Amino acid sequence: MEMGESIEDTLHRGLKEEFGMTGDIVTYIGSIKGNYPIEDISIEKTTLYFLVKMKTFEPELRATEDAEKESEIQWQTIDFLIPKMKAQVARLNSTMDESSILERVQNILQNNL
Repeated sequence: MEMGESIEDTLHRGLKEEFGMTGDIVTYIGSIKGNYPIEDISIEKTTLYFLVKMKTFEPELRATEDAEKESEIQWQTIDFLIPKMKAQVARLNSTMDESSILERVQNILQNNL
């Protein structure tokens, strides 16, 4: 978040800068607090998650100064991502298991169909 920026504004700016995307917030999913060990320090991070319905997707408009500008964006299914995220947590020795967020999204989508 930038100084004076709301959570919603941060989300919309992040979508634009990192993905070249705009969207509408559908619902708040939850948050995860985790620690990342980097060398001799531990960084604590809280991430908020929202379900967003995509309106536009123009990856060529990603922010040029964003570190992930050169990364490749791939669309994957939730069933594909959950085991990948669990493996990543184990590999990185992280406390931030984002697969639980995807499991919540799966439940929301199943209950709304």
